[in-house]
Amino acid sequence: MARTVGIEVGGAPSMATPPAAGSPAEEPGAPPVGEAKTTPALSMLAAHVRVVFEEAANHRRATGVDDRLDELLRMSVGKYSTWEEAEIRATGAPLVYIPVADKKHRAGAAMLGELFNNPGDKCWTLTPTPDPTVPKWVRERAIAEVVAPFVELWTQEHGAPPPKAEVWRAVLKRADEIDSARRAFALRAARGMEERIHDQMVEGGWIEALNRYVDDLCIYGTAFLRGPEPRMRRTVEYASDDAAPGGKVRVVEDVALSFDAISPFDVYPAPGARDVNDGPLVLKVRYLPDELRLASRLPDAKDGRKGWIPEA
Repeated sequence: MARTVGIEVGGAPSMATPPAAGSPAEEPGAPPVGEAKTTPALSMLAAHVRVVFEEAANHRRATGVDDRLDELLRMSVGKYSTWEEAEIRATGAPLVYIPVADKKHRAGAAMLGELFNNPGDKCWTLTPTPDPTVPKWVRERAIAEVVAPFVELWTQEHGAPPPKAEVWRAVLKRADEIDSARRAFALRAARGMEERIHDQMVEGGWIEALNRYVDDLCIYGTAFLRGPEPRMRRTVEYASDDAAPGGKVRVVEDVALSFDAISPFDVYPAPGARDVNDGPLVLKVRYLPDELRLASRLPDAKDGRKGWIPEA
């Protein structure tokens, strides 16, 4: 009878049935079917993650955070707890829930959404500092643009290039023009960066993530927003060549920045942590099989290699 192996990947185990006995996977020394290849380093890392997660989860339960989250969730959906229902039924009163909390949640979410996520009107902008720092060549080019006409005019009038003292005197007289060129360059750079960031936010799902973040904040009083996070994605690309004059459509994989709101039920801060950077922070992430395969092909940040997750 074939074995059934459970593989846990960020959630409930998925069951896989290996080949029948006698297949190559059943040979002595072969790794069990359905189990990923591992190393001592990965085993130690997994053990460390498990210890940190259990410590954070136990602390969250002991301090009553889990119970409070459950209570707030019931208030948002208009549902009594089991013991509250039992008490109401015992008195013979009708089981009616007045959704006051849900009305407040919707009002708060609408107000914050209008302020920070109004369609077609972003709530942020980028501007350079009062005294921006620019590349050295920007200042040098601005000085050259000021000096060139002066040198040409001086040479025509005196028949020889001007001395350095006269050149610097001319530069000091037009210092405001040089400073204006520096500030203009910083302003153009800020506008270009603003457009780039806005494009990354739109393509990365910032609007949807912020909406979910606001909902969580209004329901639970706490919320988590993750990003920008590099993820592999599939996109449709239209290409034409000599072999296909009419063009053809193909699916390609590339890396894109993405944003996501994480449910407070899936976040486990370290005991005593004051913010997300204070101690370990455990996130419970659920992957679909296709999402995990894409994540396994994310290029390494150091050398660009793909496949940082060991394949099974």
